[in-house]
Amino acid sequence: MANIILLRTHPENLKRVVEVQKHALKGQLTRAQPGDLLLLAEMRTSGPALATHAMWFRNQRLAKPGETEMLWGKSWRYVIEGEDCRTLDNPFSPQEAKVSSENYGRGGGVVYLAVEDADEFCRRGLLRPLL
Repeated sequence: MANIILLRTHPENLKRVVEVQKHALKGQLTRAQPGDLLLLAEMRTSGPALATHAMWFRNQRLAKPGETEMLWGKSWRYVIEGEDCRTLDNPFSPQEAKVSSENYGRGGGVVYLAVEDADEFCRRGLLRPLL
């Protein structure tokens, strides 16, 4: 199975991420390969992030001068490009739906899902319509 990579996104940026099928990061995704699933989760002021959209990872590259400022109003070093971005049939909180001991509520904006959680999310249909 492909990696499933959780990308947490601020609410004010999510609409643009979905629209342009791009996400921006300070550093590179270390294990991402074309065909991995990017799970887009909206950060909330209270409670865990809510996964609302998903898209397939296409590539990552250095941001062009001024690109991220134009898209999101902030400078980021890398641009993650996806494709076939879709709204999930049933948005969910990865932190609340997990079966592993992983903590998806802490840390930076990128988390690789544990295999058992990815399998569980698929089994429960949480990644539809993409998986």
